[in-house]
Amino acid sequence: MRYPASEKLEIIHLVERPHLPIKQILDKLGIPRTTFYRWYDRYQIGGPEALEDQSPHPSRVWNRIPDDVRQRIVDLALDVPELSPRELAVRFTDTEKYFVSEASVYRLLKSLDLITSPAFIVIKAADEFRDKTTAINQLWQIKDAVSIRERPASVEDRAVPGHWEGDLIGCSKNSYIATLLERHSRYVMLAKVSNKDTQSVVSTLIKKSQKLPRELYKSLTWDRGKELSDHKRFTLATDIDVYFCDPQSPWQRGSNENTNRLLRQYFSKGTALSVHSQTYLNNMARQLNERPRKTLQFKTPADKFNQCVAMTG
Repeated sequence: MRYPASEKLEIIHLVERPHLPIKQILDKLGIPRTTFYRWYDRYQIGGPEALEDQSPHPSRVWNRIPDDVRQRIVDLALDVPELSPRELAVRFTDTEKYFVSEASVYRLLKSLDLITSPAFIVIKAADEFRDKTTAINQLWQIKDAVSIRERPASVEDRAVPGHWEGDLIGCSKNSYIATLLERHSRYVMLAKVSNKDTQSVVSTLIKKSQKLPRELYKSLTWDRGKELSDHKRFTLATDIDVYFCDPQSPWQRGSNENTNRLLRQYFSKGTALSVHSQTYLNNMARQLNERPRKTLQFKTPADKFNQCVAMTG
């Protein structure tokens, strides 16, 4: 219970009267002695004014990072998702000539749920084995899956456009969105999916692929979710190679994973994604694609991707 300064002063004057022991008075008032003596010390040093409640927040924080610097740190983390907070802090300090500590970078990325480096991902045993062996096998074992380790080297360095990362994100009431990110340009596409079964997901991905030139959709890297267990039908219909990440390895498609985490900021917890139309998702993707990125020499993903489209001419 908080007491205004006037009541604190009355209690102090009451205790100062010698008719009852201090402990008995404080016990009847329900005030701990440590609390009273803290008031009394402040009163003796600063008088009645010192009994006013003090703000729990400092008036000035000496090491607060400006908003524009915070945004540049986030942009760097999105551009190079494989770096740990320590590596990000060192690189940012070297390239931007602005010192930030590892702890500051970690707190910033943690607040945005952007910690994806393998060194900072801890799987609790209770979470890992919650669904027992059967569910884990269903998740990890996809028939005729081609490992990401067999993906061509030209995909790794992002030099060649047309290689995509993808995932399915879900919310409440069985609502889902397929997210796709082109590795070379960081261009994002979003597609509304009616259900998470492989028939629905693959059909949606096939339809989405038909909107792009063949030269700009050569491969797709997905996680181990069983929603793409019918990947052969996707490849047969589109002639697009599909590669699967290792189990529990989201950093292997880190750019897409970070995009998913940013997308969740657009939806309040418990919101059904089904209430949003495809037009709404297209507008959301456009916002992401029109953000200048340092890794693209401050071009936007939309500009970079449109250049690739023009080259297919």
